[in-house]
Amino acid sequence: MEADLFILCCSLESNITILFDYFRWYVNGRQVENIAESWYRLRLTRELHQSVFRCIAISNKKGVAETTIKVKFGPQFHQASALLFTASLGEDVLMDCPATGNPTPHIEWRREGGREVLSRSVSLKRENLKEEDFGTYICTAFVPEFPPVSKQMYIARRKPPRIQPNPIVHAYLGQPARLRCTVNSVPLPPSGQTHWYFNGNPIQPDSQ
Repeated sequence: MEADLFILCCSLESNITILFDYFRWYVNGRQVENIAESWYRLRLTRELHQSVFRCIAISNKKGVAETTIKVKFGPQFHQASALLFTASLGEDVLMDCPATGNPTPHIEWRREGGREVLSRSVSLKRENLKEEDFGTYICTAFVPEFPPVSKQMYIARRKPPRIQPNPIVHAYLGQPARLRCTVNSVPLPPSGQTHWYFNGNPIQPDSQ
């Protein structure tokens, strides 16, 4: 199990007793430096899952033993998955909640504050959206012997950009002035897609 201290022993079968001079250890084909004993102690991590450990015992004869280690580790969500989904009434939305773990995580979807399980698959699809479908959804991943992990996902109703009125800015002649542009939109405009104009001519932000 992840975080456990684990000891691998180099166990070789032979019809005769052989005293080996030293041992070499390899992890996924790469030699582990500074270990010449018949045992290898390590702290289990999820990165070691399905790793192949090989020991080579060397004297006047050579023996080889190999094992593949399987590490149990708790659920963890993929960082790249989206958290906000925007749509209009009547549209469909497909939300994904990929997670890693060993054994493979069991996934459950619920509405925030609700008990009803909406889906037990990695994806949750909401079709022909109604007003009550907008809001917060909770995706929970379970792996036996580990605490579950959850994250929130949101379905927001798409809204066109609207610029919020701002008060008049007063400044002295020849002195800098700072103007703010507050945009309300779902989703927010992409970076670099808010444009400024002066007397009908485009200007760059922070221009003189």
